Formats: sequence, C-alpha cells, structure tokens
Amino acid sequence: MSPVPPALKAMLVCDLFIRDESTRRASLIGIVEQIQAPLFPATLQTLFVYATITDGEGDYRIRLDDRNSVGELTFNLGGLVIERPGRYDLALFANDRLVGTKSLPMIQSVGGDV
Repeated sequence: MSPVPPALKAMLVCDLFIRDESTRRASLIGIVEQIQAPLFPATLQTLFVYATITDGEGDYRIRLDDRNSVGELTFNLGGLVIERPGRYDLALFANDRLVGTKSLPMIQSVGGDV
C-alpha cells in the first residue's frame, strides 16, 4: 500500500516571512496576488512562498517549481529573475506528485519598485 499523499491547505506569496521563536506563530508581511515591475527582466529582491499541508503519511521530498499531519513550509525566492510579464504558476510537489498550484501574475507597471 502506498503512503497517503499530503493535501495543500494554503499557499500564499508575500514580501516577508517572520517566525516568532517564542510562540512559533508565523507572520506573513505584504501578501501579494500579483507583482508589478517597471522593466523586464526583473529581479525580485524579496519573495517568500508560504504553504501548509495536511494528511500526508510518511516522509516526503518537497519541491516548489515555478512553471509557465499539518506542516508549514516556507521558500525564500529572493533574487528570482522574472524574464517577462505574464502569469507564472508556482507548483508544490511531494515525492514528484503535484500537491497544488498558485498563480501569480507579473505585470509591467508605469513606475515604482520591484
């Protein structure tokens, strides 16, 4: 019998992730649904992906791909280069099995910071 794969409960993209060491509570600062940049390619100075999973039994190799029991995962994608505007899909895998995805539009803005 194969192990029960985990299920994705939430996946959020934010500017900053902080874990309070005394309470173990997570704080996500600047949750985003899209990212704007004045020029492409654009290098994202800070970007975090926060995910919670549940129901998985056994050990899993977790991977987050960028493709055109409750656990918390965070991925620091600071320094990621976005080549052009468009929709980017973040895909979370456990043992090479897709657990869930999150779409993140990248939009060219008139001005401002990345």
